[in-house]
Amino acid sequence: MAPRGHLHDWILFIAGVLLALGFKCARYVYEGKKRGVRTKDSLFEWFFEATLANGVSWFTTLFIVLPFGGVYIDKVSVGAGWILNLPVHWTFSLGFGGLMEYIAPNLMKWIVAKLPGGE
Repeated sequence: MAPRGHLHDWILFIAGVLLALGFKCARYVYEGKKRGVRTKDSLFEWFFEATLANGVSWFTTLFIVLPFGGVYIDKVSVGAGWILNLPVHWTFSLGFGGLMEYIAPNLMKWIVAKLPGGE
């Protein structure tokens, strides 16, 4: 549980993550509509597509992006020194959450694609 003093930072970090996810989802649905795919089908595919890239993306959101929030906000020391040096401020929390969610899953998908057996 986040310390009381950082609750607003956590709320804004999660809001940034959700805004980035919402943007990516809306873009996916929009691209599907251009191809004639129903919104319901696009949404189901976006969440549950059985591909390595989709699994890597959701794994990254849950097990990399959110823990990095803990490193940044609660100053959990796991060897990520540059994040520990960032100032915890509500204005930065929103942007950092969105930036992490937008960059980290794409980076992980790119790395996995470069591995033998990757897509």
